[in-house]
Amino acid sequence: LKAPEAPRCQCSLPRFAMGSVCGGPSQEESHGPPSLRSTGEDIEARVKDLDRKISKTDYETRKWATLATTEPFAKAQALRSLQHKRQLEQQRERLMGLQVNIEQVRFKHERAELATQTVQAMQSEYSQPRSQVEVTESECSQPRSQVIPAATSEGGSPARPDEDLEAEWRRLRAEAAREGEDRRSPGGSSPSGSSPATQGPGGR
Repeated sequence: LKAPEAPRCQCSLPRFAMGSVCGGPSQEESHGPPSLRSTGEDIEARVKDLDRKISKTDYETRKWATLATTEPFAKAQALRSLQHKRQLEQQRERLMGLQVNIEQVRFKHERAELATQTVQAMQSEYSQPRSQVEVTESECSQPRSQVIPAATSEGGSPARPDEDLEAEWRRLRAEAAREGEDRRSPGGSSPSGSSPATQGPGGR
């Protein structure tokens, strides 16, 4: 007769199902270190549990204090409850101190992450569009260099609207003066384009 074979380790199964059988890490051991948030929540839960225990111990202490006049062992029970209450209060104070430290570390960590993100955003903001700004400036300066020579090719500087009006006014006055001199000259004839009203009654 053959001896029954020992059951083999079924290592092909997932570790989270066979961790305790196969010797692999269990589901709780496979996780990394706890985060600050989970640690703070754990401490807060323990503080609440200690608050309930302190309230219960305080009630028992007061109860034994009221029975001290009738029960001989009430004083010893009251002192024992009072000592237990002080121990619970010390544990609560230590946990509250740890909770404050964790909150400070969390605040510093979040502030450092925010500062890092801000620096990265500023670096990308200042480094990326620099080439685009240079191209835009070159595009804006190109038509300006083309317009200025065209405007200054005749007079040396771009003409202003007031100067255009003054020049037109001088030209009209010069033409009117020439027409008046032609009419006043002895052998001059009125321009062909003059109206009949300027030729006089015998103009026909």
